[in-house]
Amino acid sequence: MDWVKAGVLFEKQDDITAVKQLALLCPQRHLPLVVDRSTQCAIIVTFLERELYTLYQSLTSSKKKNLILRDLISSPEFSHHLHPTLLKVLKTLFLPSGINIRNLVWHGFITSEEIPDTYLNLLTILIQDTFHKPDIFVPTGTGVHLNAFNSHPNLPLETKTILPNLTFLCVSESFSNTIHLLQTTKFIPDTHKNQAIAAFHHLQDGNSLLFLFSALPTLEHSLRTLFAKVNNIPDISIAHQDKYFSTLDGFGQRNLHQVLLDRVVLATGEPNRLLEVLGDGVVSVLLDLFMMERGFGVRGKLCHGETFMDTILEEKKGGEVDVMTALVCWVFIMLCHKFNGRDEEPSDVILKGVKVIEEYQLSFHPISFLRKSLLDASTSLKDLEALQQDIQTEVNPLISDDTQLKVTIQAKATSTTVEYIDKSARILPSDNDLTSIPNLISTLNHLVSQHHSTLVKHVIDTLSPPTSLFVNLSSVAPYLQFQSHDTLPYGTCLLSIMETILKAMKYMQETLDLLLQKVADRTARSNHRRSLFVHISILPVFVKLVEYVTLWVEHGATRRLKVQSRVNVLQQYKLCRSPNYLKS
Repeated sequence: MDWVKAGVLFEKQDDITAVKQLALLCPQRHLPLVVDRSTQCAIIVTFLERELYTLYQSLTSSKKKNLILRDLISSPEFSHHLHPTLLKVLKTLFLPSGINIRNLVWHGFITSEEIPDTYLNLLTILIQDTFHKPDIFVPTGTGVHLNAFNSHPNLPLETKTILPNLTFLCVSESFSNTIHLLQTTKFIPDTHKNQAIAAFHHLQDGNSLLFLFSALPTLEHSLRTLFAKVNNIPDISIAHQDKYFSTLDGFGQRNLHQVLLDRVVLATGEPNRLLEVLGDGVVSVLLDLFMMERGFGVRGKLCHGETFMDTILEEKKGGEVDVMTALVCWVFIMLCHKFNGRDEEPSDVILKGVKVIEEYQLSFHPISFLRKSLLDASTSLKDLEALQQDIQTEVNPLISDDTQLKVTIQAKATSTTVEYIDKSARILPSDNDLTSIPNLISTLNHLVSQHHSTLVKHVIDTLSPPTSLFVNLSSVAPYLQFQSHDTLPYGTCLLSIMETILKAMKYMQETLDLLLQKVADRTARSNHRRSLFVHISILPVFVKLVEYVTLWVEHGATRRLKVQSRVNVLQQYKLCRSPNYLKS
């Protein structure tokens, strides 16, 4: 592409018209893809974004993560490196002030019939010429694989085993039933049905990537159309150049635009009826797929080129289906079944898959990870308490020198004994130096024990029955009952606290094991022996502190649930935006 000549077009007319003229002048480029224009556009834009991000990384020492296309083409690095006309074309194509083609396609606002071939030619040339890649599908060996979540411990067993098998059946022996359901359902707008059917043909061919590229925009727009209908806001199903789009993901920007799964309709302040219409199982799947920070992030990973895409041209009929693709497949089928336009009995395969989705529970909410962190902390605490019981220390004054003490440390499990002489000021609390380590340990022990006793009494008084991992060693705690939309910021805060606690426990355990090993191997120096004594001295205080914090986190989660049951939806929505929210 001769960007100097192309620049003349921008001198005579507005940028959007100039890009349209430039696209008309582009020679036709054929890609080895048998897909509709909308899917092809989504794929090309994804590859373009990945190439731009790779270029950006080569131009700067700052390794910023999660830079999206809009940020990339507005970066100072690109303004210095790329030809001004090329940069103008990129901004016109992708910024909200221009054509915004990537977002229109990826969020499902436009269909294949509305995308000219000339735009596809221009987008392809941008990759081939700018990055000298005649074949844009050259393998890179990078990216997150679709099967990365296949063995994730948070996912229920039936999701990891039954659902992928049912996915294979729904595109093989039950494929005709699946296509019939897609054709007759009222869930998918008529404008998007061909793309939905094409998506399932890709899945039948064993190409999960092409399935996702085709299915995700269609799924989102179908949900948007349903949102507009049940909440009586027809205007929201249309893309407006001067307004933010309504999207399926993006909780972080929900004060700027309508997020389809938010509990509240931004325009009216009323409860979002879409959630009630979809049902808990579908909402939980969608939240895990699109919204949870530690979840699949399926659209974001695919759209921003973070996914491993070397296999995009490969077909593996009869191959294993990954969990993420299976969930997208079945939440789609579930919704088509729920809003089927005809009173027909679906196949057994469809009924089985629908049942799994109906019973699905949110797996990637911060509280799900918090639950595991608390269980891990309970186990680690028992290990530290066992270590505390295993180690004994004895301190005796020296007859010959009253300023020094003889320290004896015994570890029963390893039959290890160490003896050494040290100054008494380093070992015992003193009235002369309140800032010494022994004095500080004693003060901390008093404070922590006092707070811990108060909290234990409070937990016993306020919980009925007082089920707790850290009070009466209950295996079932009330924090397991959190709802899917509740306490996202609060849960994230508690999870961060627990992750810090777990790191501290791991450090304490490893440090003590290392020092004890040095003593057993007779490689310990004086500083090692002193460090061992200090760690042993502070271990009871550390254990009590961990017990206090973990109990506080557990009880904080429990109390939050009780408080939230008394807060109506609108109040909760406003509360989550309050700067004092995390302080409450």
